[in-house]
Amino acid sequence: MNILIIEDEIKAARSLENLILHLQPGSRILAKIQSVEGAIDYLSNNPSPELIFMDIQLSDGISFDIFKAVKIVCPVIFCTAFGEYAMEAIKENGIDYLLKPFSEDDLKKCF
Repeated sequence: MNILIIEDEIKAARSLENLILHLQPGSRILAKIQSVEGAIDYLSNNPSPELIFMDIQLSDGISFDIFKAVKIVCPVIFCTAFGEYAMEAIKENGIDYLLKPFSEDDLKKCF
């Protein structure tokens, strides 16, 4: 499975990547992107991933701005410390909503 990680905290992105590859060894992390602008650029110029893990509050804004700029057709798993965005996440291809800090068991349920 080709997966894109959109997460502005480098340590959190690395941890998420390690957990994903541990749980889904055949997966490939296409990129780890830290910003709304970077995500828009990547998604505009590359084939769609099969799954996106996306933080909501990024270094340069809210990830929902990405959906306003590009059409995202794959499922999205939101990973955030903020519970108040759950309803909006569901409207934007959200198939799961993980609250940080999440565990390996939480992530396992996503697959």
